[in-house]
Amino acid sequence: MTAFNTSVADINKDDGPYVLDSIHVDEPLTLVREPKNRFDPNAVSVYYGDHKLGYIPVVRAGVVARIMDSGQPMYAKLIRSGFEDKYIWAEMRVYENESENKVAARRGPKKPAKTVTKDMSFSALDVDKPTLKPANNSSGLTDLQRTFLWFAVIIILLLIISTWVLS
Repeated sequence: MTAFNTSVADINKDDGPYVLDSIHVDEPLTLVREPKNRFDPNAVSVYYGDHKLGYIPVVRAGVVARIMDSGQPMYAKLIRSGFEDKYIWAEMRVYENESENKVAARRGPKKPAKTVTKDMSFSALDVDKPTLKPANNSSGLTDLQRTFLWFAVIIILLLIISTWVLS
């Protein structure tokens, strides 16, 4: 059985934030194959009602597309979503067995999807499974100040090396 958690790629920036804000945890999402998509023939779009939220990420779309093309339906549900400045993100569970969604429905009343608004950063190591962790800025410096500091360190090192080479 195929089941995995993944992010929603290319979230619709126009009404995506409003739609995601109204979706509850475990709310079912609809997966639609787009075999004629000019960017990816394996494209699978993600809908909530009539609203297109985005796509299954490219690294996962091939597997989901093959399963859907074989006639087997695929299901999805929202796990969590959030907003950071102008960045919108959502994570969903994709699965083959519809009974997984029925189990979630028996758990009790739905809670709103967790919306994270504090300063968070994604791990660039695994694009498909964003790992949320608080941004580590214990120095109290802004990004511009840190960049300037690194630039100054590099210049000083270059001066030391050039002095050493010329002597």
